[in-house]
Amino acid sequence: MIDSVINPQIATDGRGRWSAFVPQFVFLALGIAFYFVVRIFTEGAEETAYANAEQLLILEARLGLDIERQVQDAVLSQSSLVSFFNWMYTFAFWPALVFTMLYLWRSRPRQYLLYRDAMFVSGLIGLVVFAIYPVAPPRFIDGYVLPCAFPDCRDHAPRVEYFLRYNGF
Repeated sequence: MIDSVINPQIATDGRGRWSAFVPQFVFLALGIAFYFVVRIFTEGAEETAYANAEQLLILEARLGLDIERQVQDAVLSQSSLVSFFNWMYTFAFWPALVFTMLYLWRSRPRQYLLYRDAMFVSGLIGLVVFAIYPVAPPRFIDGYVLPCAFPDCRDHAPRVEYFLRYNGF
């Protein structure tokens, strides 16, 4: 059985933390596999994703929540900010996530389980919602902004981010 917050045997079963790594790895592999299943399932749903995005943009406007253009314009007008945020996303997000998980695994197993479970539950919810209601990013919607005012991150991002994005991640 995979340990969870409800069944916290990860540090107390006498086998040591690292011997319990295999179930954790299997759990992670299942999450990654589900991610790719959703990607395959939504392949070719671009037209639906665009229509759904337009519906969300209209709803945001009606609710007075349509601030993304203003925030993007403020950041995109400063090339140093664009570079900073792209580098942070590329080189800080995943390493921070991995190191946090390893730190918690090693020194705070109960917190590790809580963090891991929260991460997987939120990811599962996001993937299910996206499978049911795919949405394109606003920058891909014709007429949403002036041409080139909302460039895709690949236009400014380091090569690593470009590699990850266009190789299925």
